[in-house]
Amino acid sequence: MASLRNHIPAMGQLVAFEASARLGNFTHAAAELCVSQAAVSRQVRELEARLGVQLFTRHRYDVCLTDAGRQFEAAVRPSLWRLADAVQDVGEYGTNGSSLTIYSDLSIDVSYLLPRLREFLAPHPDVQLNLISSGVPIEQTTARFHVGFQIGPVQSDKFDTVALSDGTIFAVCSPDFLVHNPDAVTPQSMAKMPLLFFEQPGRTWLDWDGFLSQFNVKYKLPKKRLTFTSYPSLLHAAENGDGLALGWDLSVSSRLDAGTLVRAGKIALPVLDNLNAYFPRAVQRKSLAVDFVNWLHSQS
Repeated sequence: MASLRNHIPAMGQLVAFEASARLGNFTHAAAELCVSQAAVSRQVRELEARLGVQLFTRHRYDVCLTDAGRQFEAAVRPSLWRLADAVQDVGEYGTNGSSLTIYSDLSIDVSYLLPRLREFLAPHPDVQLNLISSGVPIEQTTARFHVGFQIGPVQSDKFDTVALSDGTIFAVCSPDFLVHNPDAVTPQSMAKMPLLFFEQPGRTWLDWDGFLSQFNVKYKLPKKRLTFTSYPSLLHAAENGDGLALGWDLSVSSRLDAGTLVRAGKIALPVLDNLNAYFPRAVQRKSLAVDFVNWLHSQS
């Protein structure tokens, strides 16, 4: 079998290419890599000579990938990240610690993930947990993570999916709000109350108009209304007595147990989309992340 050395370009060339392709500029790539612009330019030229193709079209202030460059980038970037993950994992064998990076959709409140993570990681006190909570859909984020959680499907083939749970949604509010608005327990009465709105692309299951329409209640959105792009912020406003919110049972259960929120009435609807776990195919799958997802699945 021929040596890999005869088939793989120098690592410095690959790293310079990846940074230049991602940043679209040799100078910016050089700054990130802490080398000179001339060094990056030379590495890329040597790589092009090695491959026998032009990878970039040079302009005065930036560079653009050619068709060959785009094809090469699609293979190089995930391979470099897999190598970086492997180096990190091997390094952790010699220490007492490990790390786990989780990406979470903002509509999945931390009240769902954190208590479960705390329970799961209790036997692993040396694990460093990094939790990224963002409103950017998983398929659009540039963040690197071992496993991500999002409600509904991703529009990408770069992830392996594990369905976890569906759940239900219902109206919630503060105890004081319900005391002062005891009629806020039917769809017809809810439509007349101050409502809190959550706006995030694809989250129609947390939409008041859609919720009330399932009970044949026509609702016209008021011009003045409280709207949130952060689901935890919306729930916090509900706890403060600012209005009724739609609660996803997996996210509001701890608040209901603590008494900071109560259900307004008994009506509920099933969530149409599952809570899913997503493993990026470009990142080496970490056993700790797999164990956590399997544990969550067993709890649902």
